[in-house]
Amino acid sequence: IVTEKAMAGYTGNVQAGVDSRGGYNGGFYFSTKTGKLGLTANLNYNNRSDPGRTSTVYRESVSGIGGKYLNQGIASDNRYHFFYGNLEASYEIDSLNLISLTLGGHNGGNHSKVNGISVSSDELRDTLNAFSQYTDSKGTWGGEELSLDYQRSFKKPDKLLTFSYKLGNTPNNT
Repeated sequence: IVTEKAMAGYTGNVQAGVDSRGGYNGGFYFSTKTGKLGLTANLNYNNRSDPGRTSTVYRESVSGIGGKYLNQGIASDNRYHFFYGNLEASYEIDSLNLISLTLGGHNGGNHSKVNGISVSSDELRDTLNAFSQYTDSKGTWGGEELSLDYQRSFKKPDKLLTFSYKLGNTPNNT
């Protein structure tokens, strides 16, 4: 008769970062197993920023309709944040039966501000028409999931039976 002890222990890590545009992120991961019970958790956060992005377009019109020259410029400020994570617990009923429960989710949002200008002029560079546009938009997203799994192994290799049930919710507000 050969008996094996269940493995026990833990592992984990913590991470953090920053970028040159003012964005930052961080997270952690942790997993442990004690006897027949296993637990795993992770959570991550990211805040990204793209401030002061600009672009200018200068064109000379080929057709001459509506002005000979067109200048357009755009300045934008975009910011994003989001997190995601989950928590999982598993329990070995015996050497052939395993049950696990997982709860997870993600959530985030964005905020964008865009200034645009367009100027049409004639061949003497006199303004024929001009307009500007400002856009301020915000949005959020996210979701949650809950799953329950039962796994049955058999003494014959390559035989496995799994039952899974999953609930999910993904509201969106933009």
